[in-house]
Amino acid sequence: MQPFMGFTNNATLSTRLPDQFVTQLLPTIDDLNELKITLYALWFIQKSGDEVNPITLKDLLSDSQFITGFGDNLTKIKQQFIEGLEKALKRGSLITNDSGSDIENARFFMNSPRGRKAMAEISEPTTLIEKKKTITEKSEKLNIFHLYEENFGTLTPMIAESLRDAENKFPPQWIREAMHIAVKNNVRRWRYVEAILNGWQEEGHHGADKKDPGEDIIRYAKERFGKS
Repeated sequence: MQPFMGFTNNATLSTRLPDQFVTQLLPTIDDLNELKITLYALWFIQKSGDEVNPITLKDLLSDSQFITGFGDNLTKIKQQFIEGLEKALKRGSLITNDSGSDIENARFFMNSPRGRKAMAEISEPTTLIEKKKTITEKSEKLNIFHLYEENFGTLTPMIAESLRDAENKFPPQWIREAMHIAVKNNVRRWRYVEAILNGWQEEGHHGADKKDPGEDIIRYAKERFGKS
């Protein structure tokens, strides 16, 4: 057993744990895999920006540090994760509206007001995009902070700094379009938007030989930071 060196006092490394997790949920969880999966999901969702963001089985398997506590057989680890997710869904700590039994490609949300709202909006991405188009048409100046809070979640100091850097680095129209793509693909993570923006900057925003400008960059962002 590797000894733990202790917690730090760095506020940026902290994750909020809902009181109801300790008072209502924790006493009922009797499976270690479910407990680990639930705790990791709460941490991952918060670190990704806001409760509107989902977690997937792929996200769990991609964290090499996290999976070390489950053994060294990837096939068995995957099955443990699936069983943990299924139990979390049955208990109600996590929710999903992905139809069928394809848990490997499902998106799981935190069962909170914002998580439930985000899950309900998955089937209505076009409505969100049209709403954003109406807002941006009324104002020539892009308010990147307003767009983020309305479509991605509560601003954190780190995210706010990244948004300011983007304002100084990219044209407002690019940021607006990249955010629209993120909402349309239901991947509400700033890193996803940044991947699109950086790709446009490196390879060109409008490719003369492409019917869909930047489609290769958008495909890369999808594969790297989430599925539509």
